[in-house]
Amino acid sequence: MSYEEFSRHRRRTSPALSRALDRLRHTPATKAIELRGEVEAALKTTPAGWYGLSGYEQWVCGLYGKDMVARFGSLVVVDKGVLPTGLLDMLRQSRFKWRG
Repeated sequence: MSYEEFSRHRRRTSPALSRALDRLRHTPATKAIELRGEVEAALKTTPAGWYGLSGYEQWVCGLYGKDMVARFGSLVVVDKGVLPTGLLDMLRQSRFKWRG
């Protein structure tokens, strides 16, 4: 059997490979993130709070939150009152690119 023929019918030629492919294609269930210490306290000062964040944002806070609190003193790194609104609008545009 040639490689092309094997790869074309790989699910039929190997039941173990078929099961492995099915497991890899399955989307895993999400797990809740538990917060502790200073990250939990810092989230109480944010406008959205923990439950106002998406799953991805919760994951980022769980992963980098401790470092952000140590560096910035809070999870809020941008104060909207400090930046001009025109700059924020420019940053949101997809065609704007940083030169840095």
